Amino acid sequence: MKGDTTKLAAIILFIMLSLCPKPALSEEAAPRQEARQTLSAGKKAKISADEIRYEKSRATAYGNAVVHYKGAVIKADQIIYDEFNRTITLYGNVDLTKDGSNLKADYGVYGMDTGRSELYNASGYTDEVDKDGKKIDGKVYFWGDKIVRDEKETKIKNAVLTTCDNPRPDLHYHIQSENAVIIPGKKVIAYNSRLKINNRTLIKYKRLEFRLGKKQQGLIPTIGNNTNDGWYVKKNIPFTLFGFDGTANIDLYQKTGVGFGVKYPYSLFNGKAYGYLDYYNLSPSKTAIITENLTDDERKRTIGRKEFKNNIRYEIGNGYYTGLDIGMYDHQYPGEKSSNWKNYNFYFGRKTKKQNLYIAQTCTDYNTYTYQTRKLDFAQRIGQGWTARIGGFNSGYAGNVDSTKEIWRYYTELNYENAFTDMTLSYIRSTNNEVYHLDKVPEFNMISKNLYLGDIPIRAAFTVGDYREEPAGLNMGREKIYIGIDPVSIKVGESGDLNLVGGYHQLFCGDGSSKYAFSAQANYTHELNKNLRVKANYYFQNPKGYSPFVDDYIPSYSMLMAGAEIHNEDYWKLSVYGGYDYMYDTKTSIITTLSMKPNEKMNWIIGSSYNPTEHSFSNFSSELKLDLGHGLSVENWMLYDTINDKLTYMNIGISKETHDFVTKLLYRNQQKEFWLQFYLKAFPEEPCYITPNPMDVISPRK
Repeated sequence: MKGDTTKLAAIILFIMLSLCPKPALSEEAAPRQEARQTLSAGKKAKISADEIRYEKSRATAYGNAVVHYKGAVIKADQIIYDEFNRTITLYGNVDLTKDGSNLKADYGVYGMDTGRSELYNASGYTDEVDKDGKKIDGKVYFWGDKIVRDEKETKIKNAVLTTCDNPRPDLHYHIQSENAVIIPGKKVIAYNSRLKINNRTLIKYKRLEFRLGKKQQGLIPTIGNNTNDGWYVKKNIPFTLFGFDGTANIDLYQKTGVGFGVKYPYSLFNGKAYGYLDYYNLSPSKTAIITENLTDDERKRTIGRKEFKNNIRYEIGNGYYTGLDIGMYDHQYPGEKSSNWKNYNFYFGRKTKKQNLYIAQTCTDYNTYTYQTRKLDFAQRIGQGWTARIGGFNSGYAGNVDSTKEIWRYYTELNYENAFTDMTLSYIRSTNNEVYHLDKVPEFNMISKNLYLGDIPIRAAFTVGDYREEPAGLNMGREKIYIGIDPVSIKVGESGDLNLVGGYHQLFCGDGSSKYAFSAQANYTHELNKNLRVKANYYFQNPKGYSPFVDDYIPSYSMLMAGAEIHNEDYWKLSVYGGYDYMYDTKTSIITTLSMKPNEKMNWIIGSSYNPTEHSFSNFSSELKLDLGHGLSVENWMLYDTINDKLTYMNIGISKETHDFVTKLLYRNQQKEFWLQFYLKAFPEEPCYITPNPMDVISPRK
């Protein structure tokens, strides 16, 4: 089950928001006795019972006493409505039901003016807790000796939470806290907490914090092993400093060393200044520094790392702002010179509806060289749809040619935009003819909007200007024309879908050369019947002619990709896809995939890649998931490379799932590394996968 520890925070928050409804009782509501014995407490709340007795400003409901409010039903042996003190008091067998949740208590009181509620000896459950649109599997159960709630926070004394449905004290696990504080929408803080497994304390926390709506690591540290770091243990620790929530992390690596990091957003000067601090330091262990015992590959392994980033911005007022970004990075290699860089970026600007100003100075120091850049950009609205822009920037180096000179680029623009067109007149000049750059002296560009030929969207553009390219020394006029179809979908019959996009480019240069190109893309899908689907994609672009400017390069391609998919409901699916490159007269690999699910406990996917030119298979793959019963399952993924005649991957995953726990072991045979994952279902982790996945980082270091 996907999710993170914030689900527990969402659980607590949902429970507390449901505990005591806030009936909007009107002061002028006069107690009255009717045949059914009902009492209106404001416009949205109603109290009913077999018998209601009145005494001055108090009304007491007996026998099947019920409060109805916004879908919530609250029952009690006795309900007292105090009009003078503005309170509702619940006595005996208090029972609240709302939206799949239930709460029981011995006694409760709610203050209508203060918004403060108290419940004593409360217990209950809810199944309406979710995170990112995914519900928690099963119900969440909770207990509390005393629950006090007001508009700002909720406090729980002697709180117990669990997803285990066994009766107390036979819980498989639970979290017990002396005091818990809930700040709605932000976080939950629990003091003197214990995570108990079978009523035995596993971990103690002096202060335990859950962020609402923010992903973070679970309560249990991550444990694993790989060939690069050896054994490692990693733990994230949330903290609050000066009212802002940060995260610290500690990484212990057997071979690599000890890592410590902090991520902390902050604010200063009553919120006018705000920033973000990101720091990480990995200190090499003694075993890693002994370089004479390392192989060549191990010597290249990074064993030390320092990272520091601090970005701060200050809002001056009236649209003005300033800021400073600082970054430092240092890697240490055994027996080699460190690789490091330092940089800072100072900026000042103003942004309003009519004006945008930005001035920046950047300096970067990377090992043996240093370079600086400066930038100025100013834009001003000068009328309805009109904007003028001026600016420039320089750099210590540019392009792909070595040069000891700086390069400055200056530009001015005049832009006009309305509902039909976007037009720009640009002028760009540069210094230093030793590095590559393209100047516009000047250029006029116009792009159309909202043109239709029937229901087909059309886009047109026109560009004309004088251009200068260095270091080639070209200086001549250039014109470009484009007209094309924006993406459009066409329904073909009842079962076919056709998607089209394409256009025509035409280019003319002052030396008499010209170039043009047609480009198109068509995607077609057709459902032949409920068991057979065919697909075809065609990509085409074939430029003709010549232009002396490097920026006018247009790639050539003409390729057809097509295939079919046959399936039998949810039991099996076979797909075959391949293609042909007409531009280079070559065939692409034919990818075949067979997915089989003979029953609910087995899912097997096998695939192959066939090279039709060489008449041989490039590789074979297999992914198997098998449910062995009793919460035990096994996964296997393998890939055999026929070109190099070797088994590239052989990964095995074993999972054991019980009522409240998930334990998963992943072993990668060829890489000689494994990953161990253990978590409680109430504190779910992102599961590790046996297939290659860029989001699945076996080593917790990036």
